[in-house]
Amino acid sequence: MTPKKGVFIFGQLIALREDKNYKMNPNADGNFNFPREHDYFTGANSFSAAAATVNKYNEVYSELTGKKVEWSFGEEQLGVSPETGEWPNAFYARQMKGVHFFDVKDTSTGNSGEVASHEVGHAVLDAIRPNYLEGTGTETGAFHEAFGDVLAMLMTLGNDKAIDKIVEQTGGGDISSKPSALSDMGEGFGKALGMGDRGIR
Repeated sequence: MTPKKGVFIFGQLIALREDKNYKMNPNADGNFNFPREHDYFTGANSFSAAAATVNKYNEVYSELTGKKVEWSFGEEQLGVSPETGEWPNAFYARQMKGVHFFDVKDTSTGNSGEVASHEVGHAVLDAIRPNYLEGTGTETGAFHEAFGDVLAMLMTLGNDKAIDKIVEQTGGGDISSKPSALSDMGEGFGKALGMGDRGIR
């Protein structure tokens, strides 16, 4: 975990600084399982979602690409900054060596496993195809977004509880027929942005 705080001028993020005040301790059982309302939930959720996504890629999807993750920024581990400030956004940045999540209204982008997996998707694609991040064409940017979305969807489809919810929401038939946890990505973030119960995608 590499907690940082955003520095904003006139609502624009201009820099990130190390957050030396951020601490996260295990619960009484010695683990990091916290209820959603707990102060440590965002940190635990964003870190575990990021780690699960990297592990899933290395264990399963690297066979398809022929490459395991070696971060393009030269470090052993991807940084995760769970509460970087207040801004309706989340992002991966190679030069900042990690993924960064922000608070927005009564939630955080780090509370969504799908948003975390999407941002880690950018980091994974940057690791296996670093030139894509440097591309200036709209197609490479669109491919980066699609890669993040697909990785987030694959993580959702690998979760038994999410599958049960999708079956309940769609009636078990055509999953494209109704909105569901699969079709709506980042519902909590979407709600905070005034999009109702729908996700940001």
